[in-house]
Amino acid sequence: MSYFLINLENESDFENFKIENLIIDSCIDSDSDNKKYLLYYIDDTIPKEIYVKLPRIRLTNDWTNIKYNQLKIRITPKYDKTDRIIKFINLLEETIKSNKKFVKKTKLEFISLLIKEDTHYFKTFFQDNKTKISSNLNNKDIKIISNLNNDNIKITDFKNNGEIQMVLKINNIWHKNNKYGLSSQLYQIKYFVPPEILNIDFIDDEIPVYKQVPIFTKSPVVIQSPVVIQSPIITQPPITRPVLMINSQLLQSVKLKSIKK
Repeated sequence: MSYFLINLENESDFENFKIENLIIDSCIDSDSDNKKYLLYYIDDTIPKEIYVKLPRIRLTNDWTNIKYNQLKIRITPKYDKTDRIIKFINLLEETIKSNKKFVKKTKLEFISLLIKEDTHYFKTFFQDNKTKISSNLNNKDIKIISNLNNDNIKITDFKNNGEIQMVLKINNIWHKNNKYGLSSQLYQIKYFVPPEILNIDFIDDEIPVYKQVPIFTKSPVVIQSPVVIQSPIITQPPITRPVLMINSQLLQSVKLKSIKK
């Protein structure tokens, strides 16, 4: 299945997203209590899975006590790019609630990805079921990268005041008993460590110590271009060759003797 990626860092991506191209597929009955409706986006006449790249979010707490697959993430700092996260979620959820598959079912309760008590928070999940997971979740379980280039980084390494950038997969609408809502899965995450871990010296230099290169203070050697000295051009008079003049009458009077062999 091909994919459609919307990057919420770019205002044009958000403005050009056509909600009428959203497809809510027919119901998949996993069992009598759990149902789901797959979501697709029509792009170039082709139904594609939906992936959303979020702008950077600053962590306000350590991720050391994660016990379940659900993440509750605070949207901070608040500015135009992070505001698009809330706007995009609201756009999808309002479209789902007004869809004819659900609008006639008045007893259904919609569960939002946004926390009702404080819309600065949203929820996402590591995987599609609600099983308990280890807090040592690493890049073998999910795509985790870092600006430290650490291949063994884990969720528990995420510290307060760091930053994260995520890609979410918006793949289905879940329906259980009398409740339903939009499902999102954490597909990829990049962790940017706090400045104090990078040991940045803000007074002398903003380059992290582990990336510093030697700075040479000696004056550069200036190599001058070679001076071309032209030799003077000496002009000589043209060479005149003597011309031999022969008297024709004298030549006729001379009798040539034959040469004896």
